[in-house]
Amino acid sequence: MNLFIFNSKLLKNSLVRSLGITLFLLSGYHILVVARVVVPNEGMHQWQNNFIRVQRYAYQSSSNSNLVLAGSSLTNTLQASEIGFNVTNLGMSGGSTQTGLEVVHKTFSKPTILLVEINETIIIKADKQIVNSIYNPVLYYTRLHIPMLRQEYQPVGTFLATVSYIKERLKEVIGRTAKPTDSKLVGNIDPNLTEQLISQAIEGYKTPLSNEEKKLLTHEAEYIKSQISQIRKDGVRVILFDIPREQRVEATVREKQLKALMRKLFPTNSFEWLPEPPPRHWTTYDGFHLIGSDAEDYAAFIGNQLHLKSLTVD
Repeated sequence: MNLFIFNSKLLKNSLVRSLGITLFLLSGYHILVVARVVVPNEGMHQWQNNFIRVQRYAYQSSSNSNLVLAGSSLTNTLQASEIGFNVTNLGMSGGSTQTGLEVVHKTFSKPTILLVEINETIIIKADKQIVNSIYNPVLYYTRLHIPMLRQEYQPVGTFLATVSYIKERLKEVIGRTAKPTDSKLVGNIDPNLTEQLISQAIEGYKTPLSNEEKKLLTHEAEYIKSQISQIRKDGVRVILFDIPREQRVEATVREKQLKALMRKLFPTNSFEWLPEPPPRHWTTYDGFHLIGSDAEDYAAFIGNQLHLKSLTVD
């Protein structure tokens, strides 16, 4: 009997000690996150990167953004810093405009301007898994007050981000590089692969839109219109835009039909459209996604059109 009591006390003490150590470590990590000692990560894969983008916007300070972009992976290639001050890019890799619109609608702090990508990608529905996870009342307020629970501070991703950060800083110190590069925007481009992808895109876009596709696009456009209407009620200026493509893709039958249909579904007498950039050749990876330098040029064009370069952070 005494042995049983002794073992029970030993087990209890062990559990209490383990719990105490766990709480101590979690508290320490929380302090490091709040003090911004921990380097946040950008995600280890496409969906995780989308999740982190949305979380950062949802948990930002109460001050409004000058501009928020809602779009697909085409918009995702644009660097917010190249557009202007206090800009948030909610371009979703593998996703679409609908996710960004839902996020802006559900977030209390609204932007001054909302730039909405309108093209064939509107057919992709909102990522409900991301939206529902972030705006679940319990999870939202828990992550709001305990930042370490957010996706960008998950240990594995944070460790890799920290290692990458230290590596880049060391390279700068020893003079091996003048400026870290963004692999997502620059990277090594294989001309043969790029040409193959563009050729495939051109071939696919030789096929005209079917009546079924037109109906589906029209249906999703109506849903987007209702989202825009709700956001406008909060005093947000909504501007529609599209990303430039490879010239040969722009010249296809399908692309011309899509542009005409989008303008018909979102007429200029009811919706404000961003002016198109001056004619030029736009270089892409695959006929659609702009490479780094061209993405920077288009981002600068947006900033100049909206006069964001002259705005200061609130």
